[in-house]
Amino acid sequence: MKYKSCHLIEHGIFFSLKEIWLCCYLPNEKSEVVKFVDPYDGGAIDWGKIADFREKIRMGLKKGQIPVTCEGCFNLEEKEWDESNKISNIYLAHWSHCNCDCTYCYFPDKNYYNNFKPYKALPILEEMKEKDIFRNDGYVAISGGEPAILDELDGIIDFLLVNDIRSIVVNSSGVKYSESIARGISTGKLDLTISLDCGDAELYKKIKQIDSFDTVVENIKIYAASQQISQENVRVKYIIIPGINDTKENIDKWIQVVLSAKVRKIILDLESSWFLNNRNNIQKHIYDLIQYVENQASELNLKIDYYSHADQLRLEKTANRRLDN
Repeated sequence: MKYKSCHLIEHGIFFSLKEIWLCCYLPNEKSEVVKFVDPYDGGAIDWGKIADFREKIRMGLKKGQIPVTCEGCFNLEEKEWDESNKISNIYLAHWSHCNCDCTYCYFPDKNYYNNFKPYKALPILEEMKEKDIFRNDGYVAISGGEPAILDELDGIIDFLLVNDIRSIVVNSSGVKYSESIARGISTGKLDLTISLDCGDAELYKKIKQIDSFDTVVENIKIYAASQQISQENVRVKYIIIPGINDTKENIDKWIQVVLSAKVRKIILDLESSWFLNNRNNIQKHIYDLIQYVENQASELNLKIDYYSHADQLRLEKTANRRLDN
């Protein structure tokens, strides 16, 4: 049946620190996280209950009833969706430890989160496989804190590669090099995103509050060298942080670092807290910067992708342009 839905509503799951969610996108001011299980700190999961929860949302969508929390989301699309309740799009964000102290970190109490003890994700993946809930034609995204210091990262990546997952997405600071991540990159199945956010050590230290710019750039080069020919598995991200790095000069420096590392793909996004607080009053300056990065990427033959907030702005601008015409 053809109806408007998204890949996460149909087949997604998000493991957060203390709950299990449907997804983490908040596309409008009325959006709230849709929770499958609250609270959750490990242990048995009622997969039937999750399937029933998903089916209830799906039935409403078939009648044209878009949940308030999903209104305006760029993930929504109308197409023929399959009826399977298997899970193929998995987010692992059950981990909060990190080796950076980014100014834009969404974990406000560093002492608490650095001492937070996470539940294990690998047994959950193994149970999903055993119960025939897991489907390998989607992706597993690993973020949360810093994946490279997650003690079960090797096991998770091995499990996913053995089970021939279509795609693994890892978001890393790049401060610590990981052989497992490099091995995944070399197979062509793992996409690594490192958020550099600048092009020099001084600004890096201001944003990340650690002095590791040269180390991160060197690790980016090593990861990039492990890519297969003509692939873009290593991506370097720039989060626009208004008032800190939102100039063309800073972006130009960042692009030069990307080129020197022989990276072929860049990612653009906006600092989350600022975006959510200003989403109804986005200055032209921010739109212009997004367009500037897009133009530079085109001129330099760099592939470009957009994370949630930047993508939302681009789509809204395109829609407004259509209305103006």
